This record gives sequence, C-alpha cells and structure tokens, in this order.
Amino acid sequence: MGSLRKFLFSLVLLVGLHHGALWAQDTVEVAKENILHFTVDYGKFFEPLFGNQQKWEVGAGFIIADHYNITLEYGGATLRPDNVINNGSYTAVGNYWRAGFDYFIKATPRAYLSFGLLYASSSFDDEVNVKISSEIWDDLDETYNRSNLQANWLELVVSTEGPIFKKDTGILSTLYWGTKFRLRFMVSETETPQFEVY
Repeated sequence: MGSLRKFLFSLVLLVGLHHGALWAQDTVEVAKENILHFTVDYGKFFEPLFGNQQKWEVGAGFIIADHYNITLEYGGATLRPDNVINNGSYTAVGNYWRAGFDYFIKATPRAYLSFGLLYASSSFDDEVNVKISSEIWDDLDETYNRSNLQANWLELVVSTEGPIFKKDTGILSTLYWGTKFRLRFMVSETETPQFEVY
C-alpha cells in the first residue's frame, strides 16, 4: 500500500472513529483565546522497543483565536535500520526542525481536530560498515562516513487532541494527548555518488 493510500486510509479511519465523539456534542460558545503551548512526542520514547532507533522531539506553538496555530518542533534521532545492508550495518545520527501552521476545529471546548502544513529540514551524518568474508581473498571490513548531509521536506498533518483528565482547573487540566498522521513530500536531499541516504 503506497504512502498516499496509507494516509487516506488513516484519515478516513480517524474521522470515522472520532465522528461520534467529536460532533455528537452540543455546540458551546466560549471566548476566543490566544494560548502558548508546549509539546513532547511521547510516542518516540517507545521507539527502542520496536526497532534499532532512538528518537526525541519537543515543540512549542501559539494558538491564535482558538483556531490558528503557529508551531515549531525540534528533535533528534539515531537510526540503525535492519536489512539496509545485507553484509554490514548502517547508522544515521542527526537533528531536525519543523515549522508551519495548523487550523484547529474545536469539537468540544477542550478537544480539537486540526489540519496543518509544515516545512521541515534535517542535518545528519551517517556511517556504513561493510564486512565481506572470503576463503580466496582477504576479508574486507571497511567503514565509510559522510558528514553534513541535508534533507528538506513538506508535511501535511492531520491530528486530534484532547485532555487526559476531565478536570477544568489545576495543573492536570493543562495536560493533553492526541494522535498525528503525517504525509511527507521530499523537497531536496543531499545526493552522494555512493548510495542514497536513508
């Protein structure tokens, strides 16, 4: 299934599952607010459980008049994907940032559905180790390093967000969680003669 089909399937599933919860509520008029908020991608903390990856990401945003969100995200990763090289290993280490905007639709006074567009850029280094054993020739054990690799892309984002606790006041009322679906389009990347970057 291609990336576009996965994104569309996820979007339909997301809207279908949340349809009752989002739009079965009575409409409540509340004062428009401007809110500074901070985010942590808690899903990235579980990445080591599912593969050879370590990631982290934090962000900040400013919601204007309850609907318009200007966002900035920054993160880092160490990737060691399996099966990229049959007789060796590959490691990429780097950081990235994303900036853009979202449009928030309030489903309830404290739950949102949002659509966004972000521009992203990363800078990273990678290392390839190749091991070839031979009974005729000398064994080959070589390491290749590349530095200052770049990639730039656009992201279409659909997300949901709601409170973790049903409290209207206190510190716990400021904690939210949600889900994001991202569809990425590569704009540019460093091209090298050896092989394509991961």
